[in-house]
Amino acid sequence: MRGLPSINLADLPLPPVLQPLDYEALLADIIAEFKTRWEAVRALHPELPSYDQQMLETDPAKIVLESAAYIYMLTLARVNDAAKALMLATTSGGDLDSFAADFDLPRLVVTPATDDAPAVMESDADYRRRRWLATEGYAAAGPEDAYRFFAMSADPSIKEALAIKGDDNRVDLVLLSRDGNGAVSGQIVSKVHAALSPLKTRPLTDSLYTRSASIIAQPISVLITVPYGPDRETVRAKALSNIAAYAGSRNALGMVLRVDGIIGAAREGNAVETMQVVSPAADVDPGPFGAVYVDGITVAVAT
Repeated sequence: MRGLPSINLADLPLPPVLQPLDYEALLADIIAEFKTRWEAVRALHPELPSYDQQMLETDPAKIVLESAAYIYMLTLARVNDAAKALMLATTSGGDLDSFAADFDLPRLVVTPATDDAPAVMESDADYRRRRWLATEGYAAAGPEDAYRFFAMSADPSIKEALAIKGDDNRVDLVLLSRDGNGAVSGQIVSKVHAALSPLKTRPLTDSLYTRSASIIAQPISVLITVPYGPDRETVRAKALSNIAAYAGSRNALGMVLRVDGIIGAAREGNAVETMQVVSPAADVDPGPFGAVYVDGITVAVAT
């Protein structure tokens, strides 16, 4: 049992197999190799001209070497793309579908196709996460990650699931939806519960209680000051965008909406001089059975 993921795939550094694409460096290497080989030929044929000086841009040899460097860079890019297709952290699109096929794990259909529109499929990020959890599917849904995998595979609207062990054999499976404020409808709760039937999936000894997360709706209101010079509206818009991104990351099971996090988000890469968080007045902790949903963000600039 792994519990909560200890590795964030998006934060993994690029592996050494991926080569840097530096055209100028490649060109310099090719020119150096060319000059070495050219001098070896000149040793046998002294009548040939020397290339020991800087090559002119109009020199046909320079143009050929530049073309070779560009083609070499494209080849390296193709090799990099092929390597990325074979790593879970970087594979995407059809390559990700093939990567997940070894677990018999098809991409979920979020919205079926109609006569007027193609189907909306599970995003790469969500599909990648399920593939990461897929090894837990080999076990009955006893381990925490196994419950998470089966719940997220039961319906594409499930953004997150958390199994919490209670007294005796009780297991509370808390669900968070990617739709609306994160609350899961009774119909979807029943669907997920049925997918974890003791006849096929979960241990007979587990008493499972499946429920939607308790959603805490929380607006954010801040007051900022902008120093002389930067455009006030640009700074305000940047603060709003940063806070919205932070708020979105907090819409997760058991995730605390922190006042310090709001301040840090507003200031990140931004010319905010001073800042006051009007709302919330303190950190908002939804507990393990809940999630915070920011239902409005107001950023005012002090005059």
